Amino acid sequence: VEAVPTPLVVVDAELRIVSFNRTFGQLFGDRDGDLLALGDWHAADLRERLLETLTSGQGFDNLETSYTDTDRTHAVQLSARRLPGAPQLLIGIADIGPLREAEQAREANRRERDAFLGAVSHELRTPLSAIILWAEALRGFTRDDPRSSDAIGAIIEAARSESQLVEDLLDLALSRSDGLSVVPEPVDATTLVRDVLASLSPAATEKQLVFDRTLGDTTLVADPRRLRQIVANLVGNAIKFTPPGGTIDVSLEHRDGSVYLRVHDTGAGLSPDAVTHAFEPFWQADGS
Repeated sequence: VEAVPTPLVVVDAELRIVSFNRTFGQLFGDRDGDLLALGDWHAADLRERLLETLTSGQGFDNLETSYTDTDRTHAVQLSARRLPGAPQLLIGIADIGPLREAEQAREANRRERDAFLGAVSHELRTPLSAIILWAEALRGFTRDDPRSSDAIGAIIEAARSESQLVEDLLDLALSRSDGLSVVPEPVDATTLVRDVLASLSPAATEKQLVFDRTLGDTTLVADPRRLRQIVANLVGNAIKFTPPGGTIDVSLEHRDGSVYLRVHDTGAGLSPDAVTHAFEPFWQADGS
Protein backbone atom coordinates (compact mmCIF):
# COMPACT_ATOMS: atom_id res chain seq x y z
CA VAL A 1 0.00 0.00 0.00
CA GLU A 2 2.86 2.38 0.81
CA ALA A 3 4.20 2.01 -2.74
CA VAL A 4 0.87 2.83 -4.39
CA PRO A 5 1.12 6.26 -6.06
CA THR A 6 -2.56 7.04 -5.47
CA PRO A 7 -3.39 8.61 -2.08
CA LEU A 8 -5.23 5.97 0.01
CA VAL A 9 -6.98 6.48 3.33
CA VAL A 10 -9.00 4.24 5.62
CA VAL A 11 -11.88 5.83 7.55
CA ASP A 12 -14.25 4.46 10.18
CA ALA A 13 -18.03 4.54 10.34
CA GLU A 14 -17.96 8.25 11.24
CA LEU A 15 -15.51 9.02 8.41
CA ARG A 16 -12.68 9.64 10.85
CA ILE A 17 -9.21 8.84 9.51
CA VAL A 18 -7.83 5.51 10.75
CA SER A 19 -4.73 5.17 8.55
CA PHE A 20 -3.27 6.34 5.28
CA ASN A 21 -0.37 5.69 2.92
CA ARG A 22 2.66 7.88 2.30
CA THR A 23 1.16 9.55 -0.80
CA PHE A 24 -1.90 10.64 1.15
CA GLY A 25 0.33 12.09 3.82
CA GLN A 26 2.29 14.04 1.21
CA LEU A 27 -0.93 15.50 -0.18
CA PHE A 28 -2.84 16.21 3.03
CA GLY A 29 -0.17 16.04 5.74
CA ASP A 30 -0.25 13.87 8.83
CA ARG A 31 -3.88 14.42 9.66
CA ASP A 32 -6.49 12.77 11.83
CA GLY A 33 -10.14 13.43 12.56
CA ASP A 34 -12.92 13.79 9.98
CA LEU A 35 -11.76 13.18 6.41
CA LEU A 36 -14.13 15.80 5.03
CA ALA A 37 -12.72 18.41 7.41
CA LEU A 38 -9.39 18.40 5.54
CA GLY A 39 -10.70 21.01 3.13
CA ASP A 40 -13.80 22.51 1.57
CA TRP A 41 -15.17 19.61 -0.47
CA HIS A 42 -17.35 20.80 -3.35
CA ALA A 43 -19.83 17.92 -3.26
CA ALA A 44 -22.95 18.41 -1.19
CA ASP A 45 -23.84 14.73 -0.96
CA LEU A 46 -20.32 13.31 -0.54
CA ARG A 47 -20.78 12.43 3.13
CA GLU A 48 -24.08 10.68 2.39
CA ARG A 49 -22.50 8.81 -0.52
CA LEU A 50 -19.66 7.50 1.66
CA LEU A 51 -21.98 6.52 4.52
CA GLU A 52 -24.25 4.74 2.04
CA THR A 53 -21.24 2.74 0.83
CA LEU A 54 -20.56 1.70 4.43
CA THR A 55 -24.17 0.60 4.88
CA SER A 56 -24.80 -1.12 1.56
CA GLY A 57 -21.32 -2.36 0.77
CA GLN A 58 -21.80 -1.07 -2.77
CA GLY A 59 -18.59 0.80 -3.66
CA PHE A 60 -18.12 3.42 -6.34
CA ASP A 61 -15.37 4.53 -8.71
CA ASN A 62 -14.24 7.77 -10.35
CA LEU A 63 -16.54 10.19 -8.54
CA GLU A 64 -15.30 13.58 -9.74
CA THR A 65 -15.30 16.42 -7.25
CA SER A 66 -12.92 19.01 -5.87
CA TYR A 67 -11.80 20.46 -2.60
CA THR A 68 -10.18 23.70 -1.57
CA ASP A 69 -7.41 23.87 1.00
CA THR A 70 -5.48 26.89 2.14
CA ASP A 71 -3.52 27.11 -1.13
CA ARG A 72 -5.80 26.23 -4.02
CA THR A 73 -8.62 24.10 -5.38
CA HIS A 74 -7.79 20.51 -6.33
CA ALA A 75 -9.76 18.47 -8.87
CA VAL A 76 -9.93 14.84 -7.73
CA GLN A 77 -11.59 11.50 -8.43
CA LEU A 78 -12.75 9.40 -5.48
CA SER A 79 -13.17 5.64 -5.35
CA ALA A 80 -14.42 3.83 -2.23
CA ARG A 81 -14.78 0.24 -1.03
CA ARG A 82 -15.98 -1.14 2.28
CA LEU A 83 -13.34 -3.28 3.94
CA PRO A 84 -14.40 -6.84 4.75
CA GLY A 85 -15.00 -7.64 8.43
CA ALA A 86 -14.95 -4.03 9.66
CA PRO A 87 -17.17 -0.92 9.35
CA GLN A 88 -14.41 0.90 7.50
CA LEU A 89 -13.90 2.36 4.06
CA LEU A 90 -10.82 2.31 1.85
CA ILE A 91 -10.88 5.50 -0.20
CA GLY A 92 -8.61 6.34 -3.12
CA ILE A 93 -8.19 10.00 -4.03
CA ALA A 94 -6.70 10.58 -7.50
CA ASP A 95 -5.48 14.06 -8.38
CA ILE A 96 -6.88 14.78 -11.85
CA GLY A 97 -5.83 18.44 -11.88
CA PRO A 98 -3.07 17.92 -14.49
CA LEU A 99 -5.52 15.97 -16.66
CA ARG A 100 -8.10 18.76 -16.48
CA GLU A 101 -5.44 21.38 -17.19
CA ALA A 102 -4.35 19.41 -20.25
CA GLU A 103 -7.96 19.19 -21.42
CA GLN A 104 -8.41 22.93 -20.94
CA ALA A 105 -5.20 23.57 -22.87
CA ARG A 106 -6.44 21.36 -25.72
CA GLU A 107 -9.76 23.20 -25.76
CA ALA A 108 -7.98 26.56 -25.80
CA ASN A 109 -5.78 25.35 -28.67
CA ARG A 110 -8.87 24.17 -30.55
CA ARG A 111 -10.59 27.53 -30.13
CA GLU A 112 -7.43 29.34 -31.21
CA ARG A 113 -7.11 27.06 -34.25
CA ASP A 114 -10.73 27.71 -35.25
CA ALA A 115 -10.24 31.45 -34.81
CA PHE A 116 -7.02 31.25 -36.83
CA LEU A 117 -8.72 29.41 -39.70
CA GLY A 118 -11.59 31.89 -39.67
CA ALA A 119 -9.27 34.88 -39.72
CA VAL A 120 -6.98 33.40 -42.37
CA SER A 121 -9.82 32.41 -44.69
CA HIS A 122 -11.30 35.90 -44.36
CA GLU A 123 -8.03 37.73 -44.99
CA LEU A 124 -6.88 35.51 -47.85
CA ARG A 125 -10.25 35.67 -49.56
CA THR A 126 -10.16 39.46 -50.00
CA PRO A 127 -7.12 39.75 -52.32
CA LEU A 128 -8.06 36.51 -54.08
CA SER A 129 -11.50 37.92 -54.87
CA ALA A 130 -9.89 41.06 -56.30
CA ILE A 131 -7.55 38.99 -58.48
CA ILE A 132 -10.41 36.87 -59.83
CA LEU A 133 -12.64 39.90 -60.39
CA TRP A 134 -10.04 41.85 -62.34
CA ALA A 135 -8.86 38.78 -64.26
CA GLU A 136 -12.43 38.15 -65.39
CA ALA A 137 -12.73 41.80 -66.38
CA LEU A 138 -9.52 41.57 -68.43
CA ARG A 139 -11.06 38.83 -70.54
CA GLY A 140 -13.65 41.33 -71.73
CA PHE A 141 -11.23 44.18 -72.44
CA THR A 142 -9.61 44.77 -75.80
CA ARG A 143 -5.83 45.03 -75.94
CA ASP A 144 -5.88 48.83 -76.22
CA ASP A 145 -8.59 49.34 -73.59
CA PRO A 146 -7.19 51.87 -71.04
CA ARG A 147 -8.87 49.91 -68.26
CA SER A 148 -6.47 47.02 -68.88
CA SER A 149 -3.63 48.87 -67.19
CA ASP A 150 -5.81 49.52 -64.12
CA ALA A 151 -6.84 45.87 -64.01
CA ILE A 152 -3.24 44.64 -64.22
CA GLY A 153 -2.18 47.09 -61.51
CA ALA A 154 -5.01 45.92 -59.24
CA ILE A 155 -4.07 42.27 -59.80
CA ILE A 156 -0.41 42.97 -58.98
CA GLU A 157 -1.36 44.86 -55.81
CA ALA A 158 -3.71 42.07 -54.69
CA ALA A 159 -1.02 39.45 -55.37
CA ARG A 160 1.45 41.45 -53.26
CA SER A 161 -1.09 41.62 -50.45
CA GLU A 162 -1.57 37.87 -50.69
CA SER A 163 2.19 37.32 -50.58
CA GLN A 164 2.50 39.54 -47.49
CA LEU A 165 -0.29 37.61 -45.77
CA VAL A 166 1.53 34.34 -46.43
CA GLU A 167 4.76 35.81 -45.02
CA ASP A 168 2.89 36.99 -41.93
CA LEU A 169 1.45 33.51 -41.46
CA LEU A 170 4.91 31.98 -41.71
CA ASP A 171 6.21 34.48 -39.16
CA LEU A 172 3.33 33.60 -36.85
CA ALA A 173 4.09 29.90 -37.14
CA LEU A 174 7.77 30.54 -36.42
CA SER A 175 6.93 32.71 -33.40
CA ARG A 176 4.89 29.86 -31.91
CA SER A 177 7.84 27.49 -32.24
CA ASP A 178 10.47 29.98 -31.02
CA GLY A 179 11.94 29.97 -34.52
CA LEU A 180 11.23 33.60 -35.42
CA SER A 181 14.42 35.40 -36.35
CA VAL A 182 14.97 38.82 -34.76
CA VAL A 183 18.17 40.66 -35.70
CA PRO A 184 18.46 44.00 -33.90
CA GLU A 185 20.59 46.77 -35.36
CA PRO A 186 20.65 50.56 -35.35
CA VAL A 187 17.63 51.81 -37.31
CA ASP A 188 16.68 55.26 -38.53
CA ALA A 189 13.08 54.96 -37.35
CA THR A 190 12.06 58.29 -38.92
CA THR A 191 13.10 57.19 -42.40
CA LEU A 192 11.56 53.75 -41.91
CA VAL A 193 8.17 55.20 -40.89
CA ARG A 194 8.30 57.70 -43.74
CA ASP A 195 9.00 54.87 -46.24
CA VAL A 196 6.10 52.80 -44.91
CA LEU A 197 3.74 55.74 -45.25
CA ALA A 198 4.94 56.29 -48.80
CA SER A 199 4.28 52.65 -49.69
CA LEU A 200 0.76 52.86 -48.24
CA SER A 201 -0.07 56.25 -49.74
CA PRO A 202 -1.82 54.78 -52.83
CA ALA A 203 -4.25 52.86 -50.63
CA ALA A 204 -4.88 55.98 -48.54
CA THR A 205 -5.34 58.17 -51.62
CA GLU A 206 -7.89 55.72 -53.03
CA LYS A 207 -10.08 56.36 -49.96
CA GLN A 208 -9.35 60.11 -49.91
CA LEU A 209 -7.53 59.72 -46.60
CA VAL A 210 -4.97 62.26 -45.43
CA PHE A 211 -1.79 61.45 -43.51
CA ASP A 212 -0.92 64.00 -40.84
CA ARG A 213 2.71 63.29 -39.90
CA THR A 214 4.74 64.44 -36.93
CA LEU A 215 8.00 62.55 -37.24
CA GLY A 216 10.86 63.59 -35.02
CA ASP A 217 14.40 62.48 -35.79
CA THR A 218 14.63 59.13 -34.03
CA THR A 219 17.15 56.30 -34.08
CA LEU A 220 16.81 53.09 -32.12
CA VAL A 221 18.12 49.53 -32.01
CA ALA A 222 15.58 47.11 -33.48
CA ASP A 223 15.02 44.54 -36.20
CA PRO A 224 14.16 46.77 -39.17
CA ARG A 225 12.03 44.11 -40.85
CA ARG A 226 9.94 43.49 -37.73
CA LEU A 227 9.65 47.22 -37.04
CA ARG A 228 8.46 47.78 -40.60
CA GLN A 229 5.83 45.04 -40.10
CA ILE A 230 4.57 46.71 -36.94
CA VAL A 231 4.28 50.15 -38.55
CA ALA A 232 2.68 48.74 -41.72
CA ASN A 233 0.13 46.74 -39.72
CA LEU A 234 -0.85 49.72 -37.56
CA VAL A 235 -1.16 52.14 -40.48
CA GLY A 236 -2.73 49.50 -42.71
CA ASN A 237 -5.46 48.86 -40.13
CA ALA A 238 -6.04 52.61 -39.84
CA ILE A 239 -6.51 52.83 -43.63
CA LYS A 240 -8.80 49.81 -43.60
CA PHE A 241 -11.12 51.05 -40.86
CA THR A 242 -11.14 54.82 -41.45
CA PRO A 243 -14.12 56.08 -43.49
CA PRO A 244 -13.38 57.86 -46.79
CA GLY A 245 -12.28 61.46 -46.33
CA GLY A 246 -10.82 60.83 -42.88
CA THR A 247 -7.45 61.63 -41.37
CA ILE A 248 -4.71 59.38 -40.01
CA ASP A 249 -2.28 61.01 -37.59
CA VAL A 250 1.12 59.36 -37.32
CA SER A 251 3.62 60.63 -34.79
CA LEU A 252 7.07 59.42 -33.77
CA GLU A 253 9.06 60.84 -30.89
CA HIS A 254 11.90 60.02 -28.53
CA ARG A 255 11.02 60.77 -24.92
CA ASP A 256 12.50 59.73 -21.56
CA GLY A 257 14.71 57.07 -23.11
CA SER A 258 11.90 55.44 -25.09
CA VAL A 259 10.56 55.73 -28.64
CA TYR A 260 6.83 56.33 -29.03
CA LEU A 261 4.95 55.58 -32.26
CA ARG A 262 1.35 56.75 -32.28
CA VAL A 263 -1.23 56.06 -34.98
CA HIS A 264 -4.56 57.81 -34.51
CA ASP A 265 -7.39 57.85 -37.04
CA THR A 266 -10.90 59.24 -37.38
CA GLY A 267 -12.53 55.83 -37.58
CA ALA A 268 -15.12 54.51 -35.13
CA GLY A 269 -12.49 52.79 -32.98
CA LEU A 270 -13.09 49.95 -30.54
CA SER A 271 -15.69 49.86 -27.81
CA PRO A 272 -14.39 49.59 -24.22
CA ASP A 273 -15.42 45.92 -24.13
CA ALA A 274 -13.63 45.21 -27.40
CA VAL A 275 -10.40 46.84 -26.20
CA THR A 276 -9.96 44.08 -23.62
CA HIS A 277 -9.72 41.57 -26.49
CA ALA A 278 -7.44 43.63 -28.72
CA PHE A 279 -4.31 41.53 -28.11
CA GLU A 280 -5.97 38.11 -28.29
CA PRO A 281 -4.64 36.07 -31.24
CA PHE A 282 -6.85 36.30 -34.36
CA TRP A 283 -9.58 38.26 -32.57
CA GLN A 284 -11.49 40.71 -34.75
CA ALA A 285 -14.08 43.26 -33.67
CA ASP A 286 -15.92 42.68 -36.92
CA GLY A 287 -16.85 39.01 -37.09
CA SER A 288 -17.70 39.19 -40.80
